[in-house]
Formats: sequence, structure tokens, C-alpha cells
Amino acid sequence: MSKILICSSHVIGDKIAGPGLRYLEIARALSKNHEVTLATPNKILLKNEKFRSIKTNFKNIWELLAQNEIIMADLFRILSLPYLLAFKKKIVVDLFNLSFIENLEIISKENTKIFKNKFQNCHFLIKIFILHLLIGDFFICSNERQRDFWLGMLSTLGRINIENYKQDKNLRKLIDVVSFGVPKFPPQHKNKVLKGVHENIQLNDYLIIWGGGIWDWFDPISPILAINNIVKYRQDIKLFFMGSVHPNPNIPKMEMYFEALNLSKKLGLFNKYIFFGKDWIPYAERENYYLETDLAISTHFDILESRYAFRTRFMDYLWADLPIICTRGDEFSNLVEKENLGITVLEKDIKAIEAAIIKLIEDQSLFKHCKENLKRIKDKFSWDKVVKPLDDFCASPYKSKKNINPVEFTLKFSEIGFNVLLNKLRKTLNF
Repeated sequence: MSKILICSSHVIGDKIAGPGLRYLEIARALSKNHEVTLATPNKILLKNEKFRSIKTNFKNIWELLAQNEIIMADLFRILSLPYLLAFKKKIVVDLFNLSFIENLEIISKENTKIFKNKFQNCHFLIKIFILHLLIGDFFICSNERQRDFWLGMLSTLGRINIENYKQDKNLRKLIDVVSFGVPKFPPQHKNKVLKGVHENIQLNDYLIIWGGGIWDWFDPISPILAINNIVKYRQDIKLFFMGSVHPNPNIPKMEMYFEALNLSKKLGLFNKYIFFGKDWIPYAERENYYLETDLAISTHFDILESRYAFRTRFMDYLWADLPIICTRGDEFSNLVEKENLGITVLEKDIKAIEAAIIKLIEDQSLFKHCKENLKRIKDKFSWDKVVKPLDDFCASPYKSKKNINPVEFTLKFSEIGFNVLLNKLRKTLNF
């Protein structure tokens, strides 16, 4: 049994987004075999958990690092990086999210001056990623495409070396996949939330759900335009956007959310055929929404972000056995096609989205076939199974070979010096 400190930079509570959920479920899975402490930026009250939870600050981080043998952290929590360098711990770095690629999409929409300033911050994040890759002993990511990306970066930093290769010629002991998972227990409908509750969503309507938030790298516009076509000949098909306000108060509503909202109003669909959640649905209540819907949708643009993304909302779609309509291009869309979990479409193909919706609603044989396939494959995504590579590392932790000294690199990489770097890290963590 190992003593593990899991450091989350994401808010964990009643309202929780994908990254925070990841750390909560990983803590639950690992605590079956290990002594786990979950450190979060906010105070949380969790009942009947096998792990300890604590709010971190600049004062207690030293004590927490000293008490635990294994430290797991994501990008913003290795912002406790300078302190980690002072401890001879086994370090797991979670590379589940290529946030600097997401940031490129956000800042590319802004004016030149803002773009330049924010791009410099984005470039700073890339440097922090490099420090991750230098300091970690074991790395995890969300899918095989991400793993290939990180293997390329690891090779440039001397982490793919003869010592690590001899240890494992597939380098799974250096970096492996720990995707997102689904709960083992089935969803249960406890309260009516949409059908028969909202005045314009009837019990016999067909309801499509967009799980999660509306971020700038998503395409909510095409589904709205598809619904606009459908309402001309059917009035019983509705679309519900689940997320609006992110549970992390530091993340504002993005431009794409307002574009989608304004378009639905302009077309006269708002609160008649297109609906937006007013807040972030509490985690424990989300199953009510999924079990009142008939189909799930997720559409995005053909951009770099899509190639490496792992969309956590798909795990809820699997959990609730909802046939999926999604854009091709990311790794999960390949699974939808391979396992016949729904219908995939090309980027911005409004007619194809419209046809997919009608096909899945009217072709009951196809609909049932998709649901059977969803039930068949979702067990392989249970949290206990997806966390296994991490659990194996924690059972027999080890130090991996580093050809570049992280301390020396840290001192050299910033033209403004280590102290300024440290201040930036503290500011980001609100220490």
C-alpha cells in the first residue's frame, strides 16, 4: 500500500466539470488499495469516502508533500513544482488535457494586441509542460493519440533513453493511457427535470441532449441550424444544451455560448425547440437529465484540438446508453463508427446532422442496435479498469531516468529568472 497525494487544480463539489470529476474518481479507485489524500483548491465535504480530502494552500503544501510517497498532479498543480523539486518523491504527471491548444483557439478570436499578450502566456504554459516532462517519473494521458504526442515531446527532452527503454520496450512504464471512465452503478431517474416539467417539452417529445459546456472549440451552431430545418416538418424534436456557467468561477462563458444563444433567439427557437441550462447541473442530478433524453450530440470543428481531445461528456452518453451523433475527427468518433454507437458526420454538415437525427428517431431497429452496443462496451470504461495502469504504478512505484536535470533547466529556461517564475506560479494558484 502506498501513500498517495492527488493534487487537483480543478474545483470539486456538487457542481463539477470533467477534470474535477477525473480526480475525484481516480481518488476513489486508488483508495481501494492505497492510502489517498485528495488536495483541492476549494474546501469539499465528501461523505463515506475511503480517502481524505483537504484544501491546499501555501502553508500546508510542504507538509502534504512530506507525508506522501507518490505525488500526482496536473498542469496547474505542478505549479507546486518548485516544492516538488525539493522532495525525492515518485511523481505522476497527468497530461490528460492539452490546454495550450485549447487556449490557441480561444485567443485566436481576439484582437492582435490581446492575442499577442495571451499567446505569450500560452507560450509560458508550454514551458511549464516541458518542466512536467522533465520532473515526472510516470505520465498518464487520455488516449493513444495524446500518448503519441507526448512521446514525441518526451523524446526531445531525453526521457526516451536506454534506461527507460530497457525497463519497458513499449514505454508503457513511462507513459500510459488512463482515460475517463463511467460509474459502475447504472443511472437512476429520481426526479422529473425536463419532459413534462418545462412547458414546451412534452412527455412524448424526442429530446436530444448536448452534455457539458459550450466551449469555443465546439460547434453548437450546426445542430441549431439542423433543428431549424427539422421544425418545418416536425415539432416534436427538441435540443437541450446542458451546461452554461462553468463550476470554476475563474472560467467565464465563452464566445461560442453567446453565439449559440443569440442564434436560437434570432431563429425563434429559444425556449420552444432549443433550451439552455441556466446553470451547471449538479453532478448527482445529471442522470435525471440523461434518462429523460433520447439521443446525445457533440459536434466540433476540424481543428488541432479535436485530434487530441477526449470529451468527457461521451462517458455520460455511454453510461445512459444514449445513441450518439458526433463529428468525425476525434478519437472517440472512431469508436462510435467502429462499434456502431450512433452516427458520425463531417464538420459543419447541417444536412447530415438533420438526417442523422431523423434516422435514429424513425429507424427503431438502428436505435435499438446502438443502445445494445452501448451497453456492451461501456464496462471496459469502468473507472476501476481505466485506472489500472496508474494503480499498477502505485503498487510498485519507481523513479525513471532523467537525462536533463530539472533544477538546472528551471533556473535557465526563463529569461526573467526563477524568482519571477515562482511568483507567477504562486499567483496562478492564488497562494
